[in-house]
Amino acid sequence: MTARTPNRLPDWPRGLGADLAAAYLGVSVTTLRAGAKQGSMPAPTRITRGRDVWLRDVLDAWLDRQAGITRTTTPESDWDDI
Repeated sequence: MTARTPNRLPDWPRGLGADLAAAYLGVSVTTLRAGAKQGSMPAPTRITRGRDVWLRDVLDAWLDRQAGITRTTTPESDWDDI
């Protein structure tokens, strides 16, 4: 891995490059890229020409689906009760 991997979640950026996205999911960069290309893993979001990132929210939702976890709230709805 080329980038320093943060060891606490608040340090993880919202948009992750391939190396951090792979670390976040616990897979290799090769597996992440191949899975995204095949459609079996989340696809990156292009934020500028030549710069793709994986959004943490998308990765979290994908992991939840893989684990059979159903989300009962969305990040936006958490604020509805305040």
